Amino acid sequence: MNKKFLAVCLSMCLVLAIFIPQAGATPKPETFEKINKNEKTSTPEFVSGKLTKKSNKKPKDVLFSYLNEKKETFKFAESAESDFVVIDEFVDNLGFTHLRLKQEFNGIPVYGRTFTAHIDSSGVLTSFSGTVAPELDQKMKKKKKKVKQKKAFSTAEKDLISSFAEEPQYAIDPTTEEVIYVKNDKSNYAYHINFKFFYPELGDWNYFIDASTGDILDKFDQSFKVDAVGTGTGVLGDEKTLNIDRQGSTYYLQDNTRGDGIFTYDGENVHQNLLYYPIWLIQRYLPGTAVSDSDNIFNDGSAVDAHYYAGLVYDYFLEEFNRDSFDNQGSAIKSTVHFGQNWSNAGWLGEPLNQMIYGDGDSDTLPFSGAFDVIAHEITHAITDRTADLIYQDESGAINESMSDIFGALAEFWADLDPDWLMGEDVTLSSNGIRSMADPTLFNKPDHYDDYLHTTADYGGVHTNSSIINKAAYLLSEGGNHSGVSVNGIGKDKMGDIFYRTLTQHLTASSTFSQLRSAAIQAASELYGSNSSEVTSVQQAFNAVGIN
Repeated sequence: MNKKFLAVCLSMCLVLAIFIPQAGATPKPETFEKINKNEKTSTPEFVSGKLTKKSNKKPKDVLFSYLNEKKETFKFAESAESDFVVIDEFVDNLGFTHLRLKQEFNGIPVYGRTFTAHIDSSGVLTSFSGTVAPELDQKMKKKKKKVKQKKAFSTAEKDLISSFAEEPQYAIDPTTEEVIYVKNDKSNYAYHINFKFFYPELGDWNYFIDASTGDILDKFDQSFKVDAVGTGTGVLGDEKTLNIDRQGSTYYLQDNTRGDGIFTYDGENVHQNLLYYPIWLIQRYLPGTAVSDSDNIFNDGSAVDAHYYAGLVYDYFLEEFNRDSFDNQGSAIKSTVHFGQNWSNAGWLGEPLNQMIYGDGDSDTLPFSGAFDVIAHEITHAITDRTADLIYQDESGAINESMSDIFGALAEFWADLDPDWLMGEDVTLSSNGIRSMADPTLFNKPDHYDDYLHTTADYGGVHTNSSIINKAAYLLSEGGNHSGVSVNGIGKDKMGDIFYRTLTQHLTASSTFSQLRSAAIQAASELYGSNSSEVTSVQQAFNAVGIN
C-alpha cells in the first residue's frame, strides 16, 4: 500500500480465546498455543504461546513450517511460501527475531492483510498476529477481471471530483495498483487508486474499484488533520535553550545534534492556495526560508516552539525506545511556521515532503506549534505509518488515533511540560483541550466498548472511538476502578513500553480492538513474563473498557 502523504484509522469482531495443547502434549507440553479467533472468518487474528519446538532453522522457515502445518486453521489458499511475503526482518533488544509479512493471492497483494511474527533466540515461534483473508482460492475461482485500469481510474477520479466544489489539484501523480480487496467477508479483484492533494483541502483518498463490474467497492480519506479548536492569537512562550547553527555572522534554527538534523523554516505566510499546485511547484515554496537572526536570540515564538518541541519529540523516542527519528533511520525533522493566512491548522506532510506545517491560527486558536503534545501526536502518526501502517478507518483507525494521543501525553509527562492527560490544551482558550484520556466523557467521547460509535462520519468515528483505547491506556498507567473493574496501575514508563512494542512489533494494518488487546498482552509477556503483574494489569485495563 502507498505510504500516507499526510500524517495526522475493519469491522467489529467478536473473539473466542481457545487454549489448545498440540498433539503429543505432556503435562508440561513442549508446544502449546492460545488462539484469539475471529468468529466471522473462523481464522485466528492473534496466536501466542510456544508454537514450535526449538530450531536452528532460519526464522522465516520456522514460521512457514508452522503455517503450512496449520493451513486448515488459517485457511489460506496454497502454501505459506506462495501466499505470504516477508517485507521486513530484524532482531530486537530482547533477542526476538521480528518478521513483518503481507498476504498475496496469485502474486496479487491482498489489501490491508499484514502480519507480524516473533521467534525467540532458541528458534521458537512465540506469536503470530494478523487475520488471513480466508479461502481465496474458492472465493476468487469464478471472478474475472473485465474492467481495464484506465476505466477504473476514470470512475474513481470522476467520483472524487464530484465530491468537492473545486477540482482537487494533485500534489503527486495518482497511483493505481491491482489488489484483492476484502471487506465484510466479500473478496474482489480491484484497482486501488490513491489521490494525494492539498487543495481544496488536505486529502489522501483511497478508491477501490471492482475489476469485474467497475463499481466503487469502497473509498476513504487517510489524511491526518488536526482539529481547529479554542480561541486566541499568538504564542506566549517561556524562555528555552535552543540548539542552533552559526554560519558566518548569521544564526539559524538548525540543530545538528539530533539525527540528520532538526530544521525550522518560515513559510512567510505563503497563501494556502499554494496547495492548489503540483508538488514540483509546492517544493519551490516549502519548506520555506530557514529561520535566522543576526544574533543568537530568537524572538519568533512560533518558530522557537516548533524547533524546541520537535527536538524534544526526537529525544523522547530516542531515549525511551532507542528510535532514531520517525523512520528509525535518523531522517531530518523539518517544520515550517507561518504557513498560510489566517490558517488554523497543523499537520505532518508525508512523502515526498516529510515535514510539519503550522498556521498562525485565527481568532479561535493559538498556533499549533505552541502545543508539545500535538507535535508528538503528529510525529507518532509518522511512526505508525512506518510500522503497523494502521488503516485510517473504523477500529484500526481509532487505534491509530489513540496511539498518537497516548504518546503525545507520555512525551509531555517525560518532558515535564505542565503534563496532564488532556490533548491540545495549550492551544485552546475557550475550552481546556479537545480530548481527555482520564475522562473521555468530558468531551462527549466514549470510555467503554458498549458505547462504541457506529458511524460513517470521520472514517468510522476514529477521533471518537479512540477514546476507548485512551481510557484503557490511562487505567493501565494510573490504575483505578471503571465499570466495576479494578485496575492495578503499572506507571507511565511501563505502559509506554507495552504500547510502543505493541505498535511497532505486533499490530497490523487491519488490527481490531480485540487484536490490540491480544497484542498488548503479548508485548507485556515478552517484556515482563507471561505470569507477571504487568500482564494482569493489561488484562484488567482492557476488561474495564469492555474489550475482551
